[in-house]
Amino acid sequence: VYCIGALVLSKFAEKYFVKNAKNLSVTKEFLAAVSKHYPIYYSPGNHEIRMPDYDGPTLFRIFEKIAQRPENAGRTLEQGLLEAVRAYCDVFYAGRTPTSGNARKMESLYSEICSIHRRRCRRQGIDAKNDLYWVLTEEDLPDEVREAIS
Repeated sequence: VYCIGALVLSKFAEKYFVKNAKNLSVTKEFLAAVSKHYPIYYSPGNHEIRMPDYDGPTLFRIFEKIAQRPENAGRTLEQGLLEAVRAYCDVFYAGRTPTSGNARKMESLYSEICSIHRRRCRRQGIDAKNDLYWVLTEEDLPDEVREAIS
């Protein structure tokens, strides 16, 4: 994968930055900080940062970390949903391509689950005052996940 993962940028966004994607301006300080958490390779001649693909278990940990962000506080993920996402992470990793951007996929997956959940709550007349509004369940899985793990 030829990218700086969304997770890395959000973790270091306040202190470090990368200029335009065509001509990356990457400081030694940024690389040192990132390499403490993720194996990376920087090719100055090609202006590329290469990070290895995340495997299924690591993708699932990324999904869990996204769910634990402060803006997602208050939401609970039922065990069935977590087990389905864990299985999907393995399936997604096995079928990845060189441009899959697999950490970004976890961000998109979480957002899609939340969107499906909000629509389901609206249909069922569940509002934010109801405790059920804050519980994400297997019913909130996208069809893509259901198909992949069945």
